Amino acid sequence: MTLYDIEEYRKAAFERSKNKVDLRILNDSLAHANILIDSMIGTASEDETVGIYTGCFPEQSFRPAITKTQAKEILVVVDDDSELDWLKKLDKHLQNRIHVFKISKPRPNHFFYTSGGAFRFELDSSNYKAEANFNEADVVSKLKSALRSYLKDSKPHSFNK
Repeated sequence: MTLYDIEEYRKAAFERSKNKVDLRILNDSLAHANILIDSMIGTASEDETVGIYTGCFPEQSFRPAITKTQAKEILVVVDDDSELDWLKKLDKHLQNRIHVFKISKPRPNHFFYTSGGAFRFELDSSNYKAEANFNEADVVSKLKSALRSYLKDSKPHSFNK
């Protein structure tokens, strides 16, 4: 994958996000995943919520988008909550919008969504293979339901805010 390919992918992702294009996009690298996180979560508006189910909520992937998003609430369910100290460094207003939970039993597919209709769903987490769309409300509805059920099997992560 060349730098040109990554820049074209970034340009396409942000354009599709801006215009809420209903078209699937493939993700097959960590660089692609980070672009999708930034173009979807980072551009979420103040009337949107964000839901995330991830392995460990890595700072290098999520911090850029989290610090830019206007989303009113960010619900995060993680498999592993041992590397979340970076959240303590965020400003208090942003910390108050983020709610982190540790799931008791990991599930097979990580994902995130915005209530505005964007999502990324991992098909193979070890190789970052995923599908995403910028405006597919029916899939987002299913992911919201999944996250709600995961929350029932989770405990709030406690960290000093």
